[in-house]
Amino acid sequence: MRSLQYRDFRLLLLGASSFWMGMFIQYVAQGWLVLRITDSAFWVGLVGSAGALPILLLSPLGGVVADRVDRKRLMTFCRTAIALSVLLLGLLTTLDMINRWHILLVALLNSTLAAFDVPARQALVAELIPEEDVGNGVALTSTALNITMVLGPAIGAGLVGLLGEEVGFYAAAAGNAGMVAALLLMKTRPPSRARQRRTPSQEMLSVMHYVIRQRELQGILLLAAVASSFGGAVNVLLPVFARDVLGGEARDLGILTMASGIGAVAGTSALLALKQFHRKGLSLLISFWAGSVAQMAFAASSIYGFSVAALVIQGAATSFQMAQSQSLLLTLPARNFHGRIMGLFMMLGFGASSVSSLGYGALAEAWGPQLTTLSAGAAGLSVSLLLAWRRPSVFRVAKTELTADRP
Repeated sequence: MRSLQYRDFRLLLLGASSFWMGMFIQYVAQGWLVLRITDSAFWVGLVGSAGALPILLLSPLGGVVADRVDRKRLMTFCRTAIALSVLLLGLLTTLDMINRWHILLVALLNSTLAAFDVPARQALVAELIPEEDVGNGVALTSTALNITMVLGPAIGAGLVGLLGEEVGFYAAAAGNAGMVAALLLMKTRPPSRARQRRTPSQEMLSVMHYVIRQRELQGILLLAAVASSFGGAVNVLLPVFARDVLGGEARDLGILTMASGIGAVAGTSALLALKQFHRKGLSLLISFWAGSVAQMAFAASSIYGFSVAALVIQGAATSFQMAQSQSLLLTLPARNFHGRIMGLFMMLGFGASSVSSLGYGALAEAWGPQLTTLSAGAAGLSVSLLLAWRRPSVFRVAKTELTADRP
């Protein structure tokens, strides 16, 4: 818990927890609302894709911006705009004026803003605490995220049942307002940055060249992309599983989402417990394999209790992998690359799901959600085995310094 001694990091953690809580309440409400008004797995996948496509396309640019400007001001602007947009969705739902296109357009807008906000927030962790405590700070941040993943869906499911889907949008607006308040209370001044003489495109190319020279970074980023592309089937199709496979309602969708969150808390707790484990690259691969097997088990199940257990395991494995990846990416490269490296991580680790989400929605219409998710899990497992064969040095990586090439 060393990183908690730093005041501004505590504020960042509290603010992030605030908007994460609202976000997960919104996920339950929005997923159920889209399924209710469209009755279409394709539209569930389309909204999921819209919520990730700008991240895929714009995160590298977001990383460049995060390395050039005051990260707190950038985050304040993005979170304020997101709060206003989800507040508008809440009002439209309350007035019974909501339709699928409103949700789709706001998902695209907010994902665009997130492409700039998230690399800035992830890089800000390394700005607020010393380098030796970055791993601890990342693990605590991931733990807070995963605790809200447990509580948010449970609260969201209950509130949707009592008050309607609009409550999710109001909760998201309030959560983002909490993040803005935390940012305004921070006292840490941004570090001085040398005036950039190169264009953003040149800076994006410079970090690409840096990653090409570092095989360890390549492997970490590629495995994150595989996890996002193939593991995302569960998240996208979860409302369809809850209703059509398990015969549940909004409450059951909340329980299934909460199961993933419980597993995710366990995964980041394991990361904190294994901080002295030196084969960090190997742990990435093992956690990915465990998550893929759990995904396939979930896809094959029509038994409620077994499905919940499989989601717990998958959530633990995925959370461990992503938190470990982020920790390595904030400690292995030179500090002047952090924003751009996090932009690439967002593009590959989260944005890659944008393309696959749309495909999974379409495939689920034709094959059904179970075969679609099972096939995705098997494909991800196969690709990871190929990656381990082609990049064996990656999975022997420990917490060491890479060459601190300057862009």
